[in-house]
Amino acid sequence: MATAGKPASSSAPKPFDFSDDSVPKRVVLSIDQQRCCLEALEVFKDKRFSSPEKIRQEFMTLQRKQGVCLLGRARRTGLA
Repeated sequence: MATAGKPASSSAPKPFDFSDDSVPKRVVLSIDQQRCCLEALEVFKDKRFSSPEKIRQEFMTLQRKQGVCLLGRARRTGLA
């Protein structure tokens, strides 16, 4: 139990490890994947200026869906 003036844990936080093996490998996209990414980026840029509220709503919908998926998984595995 932590008391006033004493940390709850005796271990110091670990510093970030930026060694060569912690850097992700560069992903090479196919021409089709590049085209899809560029298309999505253009749609996002257009939407960002024309309807930022729609982006917020879509993001909130994605978060809710992710929460539902995680809750379902937790129930199936007996964690909830």
